[in-house]
Amino acid sequence: GTSPWETGLELKERYADRVMLYAFADPFNGEAELAKMEERASTGLVDGFKFYPTNGVFNLETGRMSTMLYDDPELAFPFLQKALDLGVKHVGAPKAFPVAPGPLVKDRPDDICAAAEAFPDLTFEIVHSGWAFLEDCALQLMLNPNVYANLELTANFAVRRPRQCMGAV
Repeated sequence: GTSPWETGLELKERYADRVMLYAFADPFNGEAELAKMEERASTGLVDGFKFYPTNGVFNLETGRMSTMLYDDPELAFPFLQKALDLGVKHVGAPKAFPVAPGPLVKDRPDDICAAAEAFPDLTFEIVHSGWAFLEDCALQLMLNPNVYANLELTANFAVRRPRQCMGAV
């Protein structure tokens, strides 16, 4: 899940020079979520938006979890464009860490390339880079000057599970 908005806002207000505030937006909620992005950005404290590749809801029609890829012009692109329109230039893309059962396509960073090309004025952070799909994450960074690695979960594992991070079994 995500951290409570109020907690992030308080941290940003207290430590503006040390905290980057990313507002969560759920593309599965459609237009209402675009309005929420406007509301959050209006604080002037939002550094970026974070869009999860799944909302954890099992879709009975498809027999799979509801998922979003960042290269989806119908689901993802309106949210990426909204961020740009609001002057918020950073997008956190949680990848490389399985977030729900089912196929791993939503967790692989392959779709970031098309989004990065379509929105060159945005920066994309592959959140959890290095935890899984290391070579795929590295390739995205090599191919796209506006794609970065975010180690927020990986750094935690490096301290708590160093042998796992070294590739030891």
